[in-house]
Amino acid sequence: MHSLLHLNAPRLLIGAFLSAVFLSAASPAVAQRSFLANPYLTSPSLENSSPVGPSLTARGIAFELRHGSPGARLPPPRQAGTGDKTLHALVSMGIVIGAYYGSREVVGWPHRTSLMAAGGSALAAGLLKELYDRSKIGNRFSRADMVFNAVGTGVGIGVVVGLRGS
Repeated sequence: MHSLLHLNAPRLLIGAFLSAVFLSAASPAVAQRSFLANPYLTSPSLENSSPVGPSLTARGIAFELRHGSPGARLPPPRQAGTGDKTLHALVSMGIVIGAYYGSREVVGWPHRTSLMAAGGSALAAGLLKELYDRSKIGNRFSRADMVFNAVGTGVGIGVVVGLRGS
């Protein structure tokens, strides 16, 4: 097992890296907020009065719950549905790439089996997400989101086949 993992470590790292890049690029929250940014140090008066330092503690969380976040701003308005559809496509593509390299390199499945399992995993994850959204009050099942899940799955399969062929 150790020798198998040692031989496949570069491929596993590449698959994990690509999945992490796709998932982090697809998440607007990750792109908009940095862990290093401290909204409490935006003005000198807040620097001395805020109970929260550079790291968020239980005391800081209680302060925010009671008084609100002094540096918080409303997110910029988005066009309806544009980021959501991109997110569905990118996450589906990341799932395909990660699942393919995981099943192919770690488990040792053949190429075709790994490719079908990866595509099925991405589509199943998208379907479960839509069913979860439908279960919430006021939400509904989005066929457009499922189309973009399928597009992302197809692009992910194309990336895997293209990388395998080169």
